[in-house]
Amino acid sequence: MDQEITYSSSLIKFLHLDNSILEMSDQKKVWQLIEQNYVVSDAELKILKSYGEEVKKLQSSVIKQELQNFVDGLINNKAKKRRTYNVTQSYDDQEINITLSSNDKIYFNSLYSEKDIKSTVKKYPEIETHNVSSFLSPMPIDKLKHIPSTIPLEKGIYYDLQTILDPFLRNSKNIRIEDPYLPNNTASYNVLKIIENLRHKNITLVFLTRSKYAEHPVNDKRNKKESVYNKFIEKLKSLNSDGYRIKFDTHFKKKTHRERYLFTEDFQIYFPGGFDLLETDGRLRNDFNSEVDERKEIRIEKRNFAIEF
Repeated sequence: MDQEITYSSSLIKFLHLDNSILEMSDQKKVWQLIEQNYVVSDAELKILKSYGEEVKKLQSSVIKQELQNFVDGLINNKAKKRRTYNVTQSYDDQEINITLSSNDKIYFNSLYSEKDIKSTVKKYPEIETHNVSSFLSPMPIDKLKHIPSTIPLEKGIYYDLQTILDPFLRNSKNIRIEDPYLPNNTASYNVLKIIENLRHKNITLVFLTRSKYAEHPVNDKRNKKESVYNKFIEKLKSLNSDGYRIKFDTHFKKKTHRERYLFTEDFQIYFPGGFDLLETDGRLRNDFNSEVDERKEIRIEKRNFAIEF
């Protein structure tokens, strides 16, 4: 994951509390998740450098050296510099303002109780705030996502595919989407919504040929299905004329199951039933339960096999 997360000044003390040897402690879990993402800091890196000052105060130990290496790694490889450090503000205010200037606006404070989270959210509703418990186990509706991640789909709930997928697509160069029936009105709406902010990425869409699509056993007449198909092709050509880089491959190989896929260099994302799982209003299709046997969830995992882009 490449999300931008701001961490409170209590982070080093929290990580240093790890006294376990064999068990996977909360500290170890948080440590691993931090290394999957970017750390938000001020333009001068004073906040991150203050982590190093906290490490220096610790008694010599193996974990002290590990923490120093951890902080050095954040500064050198994971830092996202945002607004200039303001010496007139308190440290807590600095953290909040740095969070507000980040892309994802996610804030982690290991000392926060549920009451503290509610207080921060009330004052800064645009910030998603986490303590240790919620950081390790975010809700499906949260912006914060870990790998693997599962997003259950429920009727009547609004889902924004752009927002859900953004953390997984923003730093990819290549994206491949496979669904034989992409040209249908609902699937094409959802896919075009996903890719509208991906102008500078290489996108491959894989779906059926016009003749095969027109054979699909739905109620629409063949000429109407061909019209829908042609409209989708023209839209893709129009986007390419406007600077997008979209290839469309009509050699879809029919599979026995009904999951459809979005692949990047790093991730594989499974959509149950197809990209028309959501209506154009972002809610689960009314006939979804009657048509699809797979679990009603979007699954996001590390890609573990080769794929051609």
